[in-house]
Amino acid sequence: MKVNVYVAALYVSQVSRDPKTLIESNGPDELILRFVHNVSADDLRKGWSEGFVQNSKDQLPVLRERIATLNGWMSDVKTGQRLSFRHRPGVGIEVDVNGAVKGMIAGEDFARAFISVWVGAAPPNPELTSGLLGGDCG
Repeated sequence: MKVNVYVAALYVSQVSRDPKTLIESNGPDELILRFVHNVSADDLRKGWSEGFVQNSKDQLPVLRERIATLNGWMSDVKTGQRLSFRHRPGVGIEVDVNGAVKGMIAGEDFARAFISVWVGAAPPNPELTSGLLGGDCG
């Protein structure tokens, strides 16, 4: 049985259905996750860790500390709350947990790895990825 946990929206400066184009983009973008079910901080951390391993395995040694920072900012999320991730070109990813900015995770390498979690080779939900790329989200 599959349960939808969140609804995602990806806002980009240059629309593309090609994941590689989105991953390599230097434009500002934003990913917003609006939760339709409660999720524990531990489950969020597990999801992020798995997503980075699945899509950026070769980069893990240089990303590890920044992934730990992201995971440290995660808290239990209730239905209706949201997580927002804004890519600031040349700076990194700004993390917002339900309206409270937690901070910035530096580096274009992190920004590319982050978007790869969602549109890379092994996303957590291929139907969601299809929707983020402008296709059918099943």
